Amino acid sequence: MGAVTALLCIGALFSLIVLAAQVGPDLADGSRRAARTPWLWLIAWYGAASVVSFALHALDKRAARRGTRRVSERSLLLTALVGGWPGAILAQQSLRHKTSKPSFRWAFAAASGLNLLLLGLWHAQLVSGWLSRAT
Repeated sequence: MGAVTALLCIGALFSLIVLAAQVGPDLADGSRRAARTPWLWLIAWYGAASVVSFALHALDKRAARRGTRRVSERSLLLTALVGGWPGAILAQQSLRHKTSKPSFRWAFAAASGLNLLLLGLWHAQLVSGWLSRAT
């Protein structure tokens, strides 16, 4: 799978998530807009972070092939931590980059897991807010 195909996959996935977010829970007053707004911002954030992460992985792969200055692993891991892990996974698989270094894979899994944990906590807080408003 080439870089263009991976970017198209990211775009298609992003579009599907946006469509899925349109079916948000109703609030007590029947308003759907207020329920969807945080999710749309979140999806936009993850989409943008994934594109940046994919691009950084592609630049690092190109630099590795050319023997020029590389993108630091810290930068790659930071993009995963802030939500770019879907793009990073696509880049790692499609470009076959950063897949054989165990220390990076463990650090990447930790950064992605921490991001998912924070996302879960945010979601729990958001849902509890919806439930408290509905009662």
